[in-house]
Amino acid sequence: MKMSSFSVISICNYSTIIFSGNILVLLMVAIATDYWEYNGFNFDALLKILPKMNNVNVFIPRDTRTYLEIVYIKDEPVRYYTGNKSSTQYFYQPPVFATVGPIGREKNGVIRVETRIFVFYQYSNLFRDCNDLEDGVRHRLGIKLIQKQKCINFIFMPSDDYRSQYDDAVTVLRIERAAFSFAVFCILCMAVSLTTGFIGASSRRPRLVINASAFSLASGMCLLVAIALFNGKSHLQQRWPLLPHVVFPFKHDLDIHKDHSYGWSFVLAWICVALNFLSSFVWLYKSQYMIDPLEPSRKRSRRRSRKKATAVKNYNYYPHTIEESEALCDL
Repeated sequence: MKMSSFSVISICNYSTIIFSGNILVLLMVAIATDYWEYNGFNFDALLKILPKMNNVNVFIPRDTRTYLEIVYIKDEPVRYYTGNKSSTQYFYQPPVFATVGPIGREKNGVIRVETRIFVFYQYSNLFRDCNDLEDGVRHRLGIKLIQKQKCINFIFMPSDDYRSQYDDAVTVLRIERAAFSFAVFCILCMAVSLTTGFIGASSRRPRLVINASAFSLASGMCLLVAIALFNGKSHLQQRWPLLPHVVFPFKHDLDIHKDHSYGWSFVLAWICVALNFLSSFVWLYKSQYMIDPLEPSRKRSRRRSRKKATAVKNYNYYPHTIEESEALCDL
């Protein structure tokens, strides 16, 4: 019975430390995983609208459901055709990949131009964007010619292949790096909070526990700023025009049927914000119970006892009567 009560007391004493450690693990999972945001197109809506247009065909691949292929063929006069007549041009703006090139030979001053547009989904987090396509599909479509890796780490290896055509590309890159920096500061603050809280709870030092509460609050604020910057970056990217150098009649239909949603990593990040604030309150609440309300009076009593001890040490005995003086003289 004593052993069970002792274990329960020990668990209660270190419950705040266990709680903060779990929050730190959740923070690392939320920031390290890729599923903060999904960008793509509504395939069902496109399949209902695009096949009704002239010279537009939509193909669904048999081996995968990760993309749609839209083919638009147009006869264009040679004098108005601005592309290369002998090769295919590639345009990459995830989640869209387009190829434009002539098919056949020129006849009577008219050239037939084929525009192939591949729409797919893309997922991203605070430090990279990834295509939701298999490696074989990326090789078959020709995306590997533009982007060799499936994911672009824009923190250490910023991509300049398709962002450079936009005026606010540099601004978006700076916002992405700032969001990632605040996320790193969030993890560091939570780690410091856990360390100081563990030392303060083990050594019964309320000041360290209060510092743990402050660092936990700072961690939640840093994560909140990172989420706000991430949303700002996403808003700027959604305002970018779709394939500005490619002309096709259903561009407006693609724009209005964009699909944007948040993933479970983004939801977990918001949960971590609430848990960080809760951890700050728990550490602060725990520090109040570690402070002894009788400690000031005990300090005063200790000071009085010390004064009495020093007074006794410095006390010299002097005779007050003649008999006492004679006795001292005899000694």
